Amino acid sequence: MPDRFAGSMDDRLTSDRPVARSRPTAPVILIGREAPLAVFDAVVKDLARGRGRPVWVEGEPGIGKTVFLAEALSRIDIVGSRLFEARNTDTVDFFPLRAFLDALRIYPTVTDSDRADIADRLWGRGAGPDSSGNAVTAAAEMLILLVDRMCASGPVVLAIDDMQWADDATLAVWGRLAEATQQMPLLLVAAARRIPRREEIDRLRRQVSAAGGVCISLEPLDDEQVDRLVRQIASAPPGAGLRALVRRAAGNPLYVRELLGALMKGERVRLADDQTLELTDGDASAPKSLTAAITAGLGYLAGPTTRVLRAAAVLGVEFRLEQLSALTAESTMALAEVIEEAISAGVLADMDEATGFRHVLIHHALYQSTPAATRHALHRQAARTLADGGEPAENVVTHIQSAPGPVDHWVLDWLIRVAPSMTMRAPQVAVELLHRVLAQADQRDPRRLVIESHLADGLFNMADYAEFHRVAVPLLIDVADPQVIGRMTWLRVYAFMLNGLHQDALELGQTALAGARLPANWRARTLALNAASLTVLGRFDESLAMARQAESEGEQAADRLAVGWALWSLARATGIAKDDSVAALEVAERGMAIVGDDPASTEVRLLFGSTQASALWNLGRLDEAMRALGQALALAERMGSPMRLAGLRTQAAEFNFLGGRWDDALPELDAVLDTVGPRNATRVMLAGIGALIAVHRGDDALLERYLAAGTELAVDTAGFSENLRAARALIEEREGRPDEALALFLALLDPDGSDTFPNLTSHRCVLITAVVRLAIDLGRRDIAEVAASACITEATQRPEPSKLAAASHCRGLVNQDATHLMAAADEYARAGRAHSRGEALEDAAEALARARDLVGARAALSDALDIYANLDAHRDIRRAQARVRRFGVRRSARGARLRASTGWEALTRSEVTVAKLAAAGRSNPAIAAELYLSRNTVQTHMSHILMKLGCRSRQEIARFVVGTDSPVGSAAGSTAGG
Repeated sequence: MPDRFAGSMDDRLTSDRPVARSRPTAPVILIGREAPLAVFDAVVKDLARGRGRPVWVEGEPGIGKTVFLAEALSRIDIVGSRLFEARNTDTVDFFPLRAFLDALRIYPTVTDSDRADIADRLWGRGAGPDSSGNAVTAAAEMLILLVDRMCASGPVVLAIDDMQWADDATLAVWGRLAEATQQMPLLLVAAARRIPRREEIDRLRRQVSAAGGVCISLEPLDDEQVDRLVRQIASAPPGAGLRALVRRAAGNPLYVRELLGALMKGERVRLADDQTLELTDGDASAPKSLTAAITAGLGYLAGPTTRVLRAAAVLGVEFRLEQLSALTAESTMALAEVIEEAISAGVLADMDEATGFRHVLIHHALYQSTPAATRHALHRQAARTLADGGEPAENVVTHIQSAPGPVDHWVLDWLIRVAPSMTMRAPQVAVELLHRVLAQADQRDPRRLVIESHLADGLFNMADYAEFHRVAVPLLIDVADPQVIGRMTWLRVYAFMLNGLHQDALELGQTALAGARLPANWRARTLALNAASLTVLGRFDESLAMARQAESEGEQAADRLAVGWALWSLARATGIAKDDSVAALEVAERGMAIVGDDPASTEVRLLFGSTQASALWNLGRLDEAMRALGQALALAERMGSPMRLAGLRTQAAEFNFLGGRWDDALPELDAVLDTVGPRNATRVMLAGIGALIAVHRGDDALLERYLAAGTELAVDTAGFSENLRAARALIEEREGRPDEALALFLALLDPDGSDTFPNLTSHRCVLITAVVRLAIDLGRRDIAEVAASACITEATQRPEPSKLAAASHCRGLVNQDATHLMAAADEYARAGRAHSRGEALEDAAEALARARDLVGARAALSDALDIYANLDAHRDIRRAQARVRRFGVRRSARGARLRASTGWEALTRSEVTVAKLAAAGRSNPAIAAELYLSRNTVQTHMSHILMKLGCRSRQEIARFVVGTDSPVGSAAGSTAGG
């Protein structure tokens, strides 16, 4: 049997113990739902075999979705499985992700480490706006991680009712989990009304079908089924008059129940002589709606009970007795009698540690039948009562927001206390309430400035930077607190940087630094940001000087975070301006040690991780570089910063491209291309990587897609366009126009035609080898020698692995020296450039063939073809074979073998590794961490594995793995090209 965890956050604020929430009790026989239950049972059987699926249950209000879920979930009998369930309400969207948090038992005081991390992020413990990232986005990522990890240890059932009221973040997480069910044993269930129609809900429903899931539509009962329901409720079949009346309920089970209940309470039915249940007065009138039927049933409750139930309805679909006692000023003993009467009348249901309305529509009818003025007064009273009782802010805010008009005076002081958490947990709700409070606060009230400061924080967390600036500017004029001045100034500068407005950021920072209002710690942090902007603007000497000044002032202010930001700016400027990876790495590692794991340092830690990975890669410390990048990716996924995650994925795409893991590079660059704007320069760089892969693979459809993606920014992209321009040059060569190809390479690498080849980065040195090869083929030895000389000089002055390899490659090409070319191949391997190694081996094969060393040529060609085959570089295979065929060197069977389209042999090296780790029981997050990949890439690989192997679950993948030669769980051999 599955372990069952469910319940409202309210029920568990003072305990870490799981609380099981009772669902509405299903009838002994669920009438008319045999076929849908059979469909659900079949899905559960798939889950027992390791195959997850999404299930969508829908129907009109009162049709029995909740009861169906209760019955369907109660039939799950899978050893080791776990069941989590919750429901949305029509007020839950005040606070995002509430249903998932309720279901997975995440609340402010939770102590379980994985859940506590989510609580820390949402409720803002130890973090603030300057830690960057969106708390809700981060929590969403972390929730998906949590579910993935749970699925690694056994099947999981996650059910959420009333999805029609879900907030956008909840819908987004549900949709991503629905896609993930194809890769893990997760039965993801949602129930929703068909109305009100929401495009987001319709999109999720379509996604269920696309993911191989099941949509279950609960239709109205037919006449025979309605007769059976009446017999079940009243223990007698309906007579002709009663049958005619209940059929006006149009087959809605709840309507039938409420209608029959009202008739029975009003003694309007009797047992006839023929043992059928018949109307006493022959009156065939009926309430015109389900709500009217429910209201009629409530009319038979005693006056005191109705008054208490109206107060309970204000508290919500579920409530605790002590909450109701505080709101009504009645003792729990007195309330117990009222609750018992309401339970007996079928209005309320006992839910262990909480009490709730038997059906959400009963709650809705009672709530709506309460006069608006009374409702609003009760909401205001409930807000004060819950706040005084120390309830979470979300419970209090729900009532404040439900009572229109001016807020009570106590709200202002309460809001000041809870705003730091609220602006993290639900910035949109916080901003709305803060605006409302400010609109009625006295202009002379000193608390206004505190409220405005929190408002600015909320706007920053929402990434509404225009409105943030509008609030922050006048606040900086009026506020006297130097720490608020410093933080608001720093956030304004950083907001400009996040939008790519580095000149505006620099000017704002300079103006603030010229004044006398910044305290020492914020002054140092602002200096650090200005240094970073100067680097982007190409003012390198100023950047280095300002970063050192920021470090000095941060140390004097004893502000570790200021020193950290300063050192990041210094490391970045050192790596870019000085092209000194050794120094950049030393500074980055020193900075990471200084900031530690303080939550407020998350943003700068991510930046350090990126800088560290780049420096390590440039130094040829490839495993360390991938480890540093993988750790940064994992942190960024937890942090919830789409922009920072996009930057790291861009870096991962570049590393995997250079390292020959092209099937790892493509998912990363595609993920970023889907998120960055059409005029983002990063888009051009990534499109260039994709285009290069497509050219080498001879995939024209893929090439056309990436070329189109890179055309939005054809100019003013500086180094971002290098890959795209190189790809266009290779296209010219492929089309038989080597002179045009050479011209394009020269325009890229020697734009002024001065033969100086300026700004030779590692990547540009490698590109120069194409210039040398093309020039020699075209008889332009003068160009070849000048280009080779420039590369060799750069490698001598700054001997990084890629530059040294390119220099040997150039020497070998100019001199047709196979020794230098083979040495270049070895150096490319150390530099992590798999494809370049293949090109050096290909050139060596031709040089050896010219020298009549056919054995050596055949060996070099075979090694080159092996590399190209691992990359699926079909065009390169054909070219390499053609170059040496005229010397009598034929293709190597080993090197020419191409990958199959299905079966185990169809898997790439990365996919083989992922398959083995999945078969060994690793979750996607664990695989990502072990291979230093993002979860996005692992999920892409898993999708390809399932498709190529024709599998439907990880269990089936494991059976394939057992049949291979490699041990399960082996992660060896994941780098193409050896």
